[in-house]
Amino acid sequence: MLAYRVLDIDGVEPKAKRQFLEELSMRDADFLVDEFDRVNCGVDTTIEIECPECFSTQEVDLPFDRAFFLPGRDRTARRKARSSSFLP
Repeated sequence: MLAYRVLDIDGVEPKAKRQFLEELSMRDADFLVDEFDRVNCGVDTTIEIECPECFSTQEVDLPFDRAFFLPGRDRTARRKARSSSFLP
């Protein structure tokens, strides 16, 4: 997943990017994922729907968030708990 989100790494050739990421410690990889989540590099899941009969519009949130791509709810809950502990 990180290989898709990381565009380039200083001092690492583009061909060696995947190997570099695979050799990261779990701690470093988890830190990178948390940072991506912190700055919300996701997709806007709010769409506007228009009724074909009355033409009124309504915004709807798709039931699709960044946790959709990550396996396991425990890991997601752990990251959320960790990030909320830093809030004042």
